[in-house]
Amino acid sequence: LLREDAVVALQEHLIPRARVITPNLPEAEVLAGHAILSLEALREAAREIGERFGVACALKGGHLEADTATVVDVLYDAGSVDVFETPRVAVQETHGTGCTFSAVVAAELALGRSLKEAVARAQVFVAAALSGALSVGDHTPLGV
Repeated sequence: LLREDAVVALQEHLIPRARVITPNLPEAEVLAGHAILSLEALREAAREIGERFGVACALKGGHLEADTATVVDVLYDAGSVDVFETPRVAVQETHGTGCTFSAVVAAELALGRSLKEAVARAQVFVAAALSGALSVGDHTPLGV
């Protein structure tokens, strides 16, 4: 969604100032500079991105089609990689899940939770929100 010069500015000025970033798969492919097609590639990309920018990277794997029954998110933080799995919720639209995920991570950190716990809780929250989503008009608002 960003112009190329904006992506460069994001990478050079904003991301290195963050504590954690939460890219989805297409965003992570831009940041990593290559395709991410497997769980192992997801883990490696989270590490590459985290080390490149000096931040924690909670890489969301909802777009990964390696296992359609499960959503896998990966957290790289300070040399450690954690994998979080949850059953995929069968919905037609997932618009807003990335923003919801990052908002929950931020809220959980503000409550004093560890980053690992914040990511785990965000994944559970998004799955519950998708389970409660109602089809209304052109979009399916997340419900809780």
